[in-house]
Amino acid sequence: MLKYALMPLLSLLLLIATPAFAAQDSAVTVGDEVLVIVPYLNVVTEPQPDGAIAAEMLKGMKSRIIAEQTDAQGNRWFYLVDNAYSWVPEFLDGSPTLALYSDAAVQNLISDATSALQTNPDDIEAYVQRATAELTLRQYEAALADYSAAIELDGEDGRLYEYRGKVYLDTDDPRAVSDFMTAINLGRTLSNTYNRIAIAYADFGSNFQAIEYYDLAIEANPAYGLIYSNRANAMSIPDNFNMYAEAIDIDPYLATAYANRGLHYKNMGNYDDALADFNMALEINPYCSFCYRFRGNLYGEVYLDFTQALADHELAVTYDPYDSRAFMSRGIAYTMLGNTYVAISDYKRALELDSTNENAAYNLGALYGHLGKYNSAESTYTAVLEINGHFNVAPFLYRAQIYIALEEYDKAHEDLTSYLARMTYDGSDSHRFFRATTYIGLATVNLHQGDYDTAITNYANAFNDHAEFARNFANYGRGYWVTDLREQEISGLLLEASAASDADVYLDAALLALEFGHWQEGLDAFQHYLDLTDNPPEGAENFIAEMQQIIGLER
Repeated sequence: MLKYALMPLLSLLLLIATPAFAAQDSAVTVGDEVLVIVPYLNVVTEPQPDGAIAAEMLKGMKSRIIAEQTDAQGNRWFYLVDNAYSWVPEFLDGSPTLALYSDAAVQNLISDATSALQTNPDDIEAYVQRATAELTLRQYEAALADYSAAIELDGEDGRLYEYRGKVYLDTDDPRAVSDFMTAINLGRTLSNTYNRIAIAYADFGSNFQAIEYYDLAIEANPAYGLIYSNRANAMSIPDNFNMYAEAIDIDPYLATAYANRGLHYKNMGNYDDALADFNMALEINPYCSFCYRFRGNLYGEVYLDFTQALADHELAVTYDPYDSRAFMSRGIAYTMLGNTYVAISDYKRALELDSTNENAAYNLGALYGHLGKYNSAESTYTAVLEINGHFNVAPFLYRAQIYIALEEYDKAHEDLTSYLARMTYDGSDSHRFFRATTYIGLATVNLHQGDYDTAITNYANAFNDHAEFARNFANYGRGYWVTDLREQEISGLLLEASAASDADVYLDAALLALEFGHWQEGLDAFQHYLDLTDNPPEGAENFIAEMQQIIGLER
């Protein structure tokens, strides 16, 4: 209801925002990607000279204009997203505050600051300018070095710690909290300073502390809508919906509030409300990369409209070519549309941008497995485990599947038992699903190693954990959501075995069919194997009867 009630207000603001200037009066306008070209630019929550300060932008920062207004004195104001989410003046002391963005312009700022430092190695502002420009170009190590050099020159300047903390925040480094705290202790009390430390706490899993600092940010500037939206992100459903509504009431240009609320609607299963919010977010800010990603994921995951999902993910990548998650999401759309090799390229790009993007690694490994490129799949999953194996054990399960395909059964057994030992089991349906998958994987290994008694035990464990899933194992792609070309070999092996009455080929067909959950075909092939072989292995003769009882099949 609220989003529709706000439409007249938004429409009115857009009418007011219609520029009363000729195009040549300003070098920038709505839709432009812009660069801050004054040393310090206050971001205010009302487009007027006495507007309350919420944040501070620095020379060399990048942003985008999504709206403009003119105040009573005829001054032009721009609403910025990225590094701001509020208003800045067109001019400051007679000089333009913004210019059209280009990497070359940012590089010129770095060169200017370098020249200044050659003249005066103690020039703190030159270090700040160079570091800010370096951060814009994602030169994180250089930016850290320059902000640290500025701190060495004046360790009592709180703003310098905040600036360096922003680099740590952008690189998921927990030292962000310490720097923001130092900045606050040294007198930095802007709403956005508190906002940044709150984001850091939320990112590192401490929502309680995050909310405390969001409250301080609101106290510092109650009119800064961004804080309400961010606070809502840290709150539990459904209490956060009132906070999102408050953010939108305060700032109708705050597309991020609609987008984040839409994400919560999606997670709750309110898909139509989610789509409405994503659409509204993009109506306000048609350059919002993550808004396109959110909507694209909804189209793909819920509505199964992968063509529309791909269109949204194309725009997400266009507006933020450094977003690993956008490339990963586009890769999924390409995968579902059958463009396997393009999808692989996107997953690779996602991992180049963020080597910890585990979903991209899982999907890349799955496609390698589908194509029979098992060594590539194995190295992909191994890389994920090296990065994050202490926190996420799922890659053990996926890599085990690859080891089975490679017939490296000892390694597969080690990975499967590692997964069981490390997983946190809470009895939920998803945990039963994964544990049943693991037990069936272990049974597959047991069969290949000729240990039929242990195989029966593991099959029984799987069906005890999740009988419905285990019985329909073939329909779930072995629980890995992965297709594997080896499954297509089952029919061929059965035809070959039947034509030649070959016990060994029947056994190969039986083991492959059982690996993929084709229980009846597998047991029939195994029976033919027993009928033809002169020396059945120990435990094999009782295997069929016990499996029939476990699965509930009748011959």
